[in-house]
Amino acid sequence: MEETIARLKKERLELVQVLSEKEIKFKNKITKAETDVKNEIVNTNTEFKKLRSEHLTLVENLKALNIDLEQAQKLGQNCELFIKLKFMKQLCEKLHRNIEQIQQAYIQHYKLKTSNIQPTEQSIESETRFFTFKEVHASTVERRVVFNFDINSHIDLISSLLVLSEHTLLILNWKECSLVIYKLEMSQANCMDDIKFETSPSCIAKVSDYKVAVTFRDKRMIRMITFSEDMKVLDITDIPVNGTCTGVAYRNPYLVVSYWDPAVVKILSMSGEVVKTFDKDDDGQKLFIKPCCLIVSPDNTMIYVSDHDKHTVTCLNYDGKVKAVYKDDQLRTPRQLAVDEYGSVYVCGLHSVNIHQLSSDLTRVKILVDISHGLDPPWSVAYCQNTKRLFVGMSNKIKVFHVLLE
Repeated sequence: MEETIARLKKERLELVQVLSEKEIKFKNKITKAETDVKNEIVNTNTEFKKLRSEHLTLVENLKALNIDLEQAQKLGQNCELFIKLKFMKQLCEKLHRNIEQIQQAYIQHYKLKTSNIQPTEQSIESETRFFTFKEVHASTVERRVVFNFDINSHIDLISSLLVLSEHTLLILNWKECSLVIYKLEMSQANCMDDIKFETSPSCIAKVSDYKVAVTFRDKRMIRMITFSEDMKVLDITDIPVNGTCTGVAYRNPYLVVSYWDPAVVKILSMSGEVVKTFDKDDDGQKLFIKPCCLIVSPDNTMIYVSDHDKHTVTCLNYDGKVKAVYKDDQLRTPRQLAVDEYGSVYVCGLHSVNIHQLSSDLTRVKILVDISHGLDPPWSVAYCQNTKRLFVGMSNKIKVFHVLLE
């Protein structure tokens, strides 16, 4: 019995030693697998940084060349002007190719997965790759919100919001027929100025740092308002349109406008001339019933349109081709849309009392804000890229949230 016990103890020690060696080997393989995946990601990001550096150099060269062109034009140096124009054309072509390369290499996030192997001794020893990763668009990554503060605006109906800058929020007051200028850095007592209108404003869009476009559905008109740096009105220009215009967005050098009657989206010049009209899909079916609000993607390639009565969000390119349609039982009466720097689309559901986060191709990511966040029926939504804040306009209050990547 003593001999048997001694033999068993010896066998146990040998087995423990073998298992310990196998454990060390397995840990080394896991570490190497992690390092390999990290290196692949780093190499991808390094390539993108290199392309971005080249892009910035090209932009700076173009700026310097533009100054030289203006100087040559002022001095009447026609030969010099011709040579520099030819050089600028070459730079522009190179910049265009660089932008295409950046778009192909621009990957924000990765999804890491473990390999689907059966955890046996043989499979663990024979496996060489334990992790895989795939590139995912940043707009598909879930966000979460943290409540910041309330803006008690005492406005009965906030029909549209616009973050003009990180210090200035513009609020359309439907019932009081006014545009409220809310200065975010000021105290509550003297933070608001307002501009009175003769009729109720529908939607607002940023044209430049101190210029906005406001639609007036009942007046069939778009009003261009130019401000000074201290937000005093410098100029007002009215553009008449044919139809009850609601939503508006700016895509240089055009305005994108939605109409309730007729139910259509149009591309307009800054003088109001119709450039394109989108009202039917490829099958000749009506695209919209009541296209309410719209917004342009960060890369200026797509238009997102909310439909008040179809309870949908439609994505179109600038040829009017439908790329995607979002419809969900938990989205009712969609109104204003917002988009962040990664391409995520935020749409407020008035009667579903929530804010949906959608990917750039209109795949549902999650319901970002709902009644559990203290939401009343939301009429409007806006996003500030600099501060990562989401503004949600309700009947008499604006809720401000900080948006974080999960």
